[in-house]
Amino acid sequence: MTDFYARSLKIVERGNISMLREQYDNEVDELSKIVPIEVVREGDSDLYSEGKFIVLANHIATPSIYPITDKKLTDRFGLEVEGHHWKILSPLIFRHFPFIKFLRSIGHEGHIISKSSNDDVLNTIRSGWGLCVIPNSQTARTLMLQDYVKNLPGNHSIVVFPESGDSHWYLDQYHWLLPFRKGAYYISRENDLPILPISIAYDEEECVYYLYVHEMERPDKDLDLGEVVEYMHYLEDKIATGIRTVQKRFRD
Repeated sequence: MTDFYARSLKIVERGNISMLREQYDNEVDELSKIVPIEVVREGDSDLYSEGKFIVLANHIATPSIYPITDKKLTDRFGLEVEGHHWKILSPLIFRHFPFIKFLRSIGHEGHIISKSSNDDVLNTIRSGWGLCVIPNSQTARTLMLQDYVKNLPGNHSIVVFPESGDSHWYLDQYHWLLPFRKGAYYISRENDLPILPISIAYDEEECVYYLYVHEMERPDKDLDLGEVVEYMHYLEDKIATGIRTVQKRFRD
């Protein structure tokens, strides 16, 4: 795998934006060959029969997945880091591809929700990959997502990280997640979509992702504000429990 972001920048410079999605898909396939993903399923719900849904997952910090200063890993993945600013090489795709790979295994395409950057070129790259780049304003973000979801084909789903920030170190040291924001519930309600909670953990020693896929949730549409907050706490606890469950597979 070569310098992914550098190649993306060259594609943007040439104006051939449509090639970004092909590049992204190729990278997902390559990562799948070298970084294993183990999936643990809860229950026996048939996800293949589902239409659109919202994946709700915990955040994993990119540095914990791929420390750009770790020569052992840069050598393993063949990334060229000399002379490049670390932000240019920040491999967001590393944290995304387990969800994309899993969704494709059940016949779905996944659209990762990504915050807007101050760098317009980076936003162009992310959009070209198929990510949904959203504004930083919470209200504008929710409205945009509602419209975005309505226009997705039937077997396309979005992946939302409701913590809106990296919780890896909090979870690892203190066993809690950052508070879940409420946007996913309102998108679910407005678009009549179920929610699929997924817990993700990463074994840094063996470079293996562990996904714990929970039962599909179909939240009540008539919750008031207090009940929405309570429901998001419930999902937060569910995902945290799933993380601890899969962590037992690689921790004493």
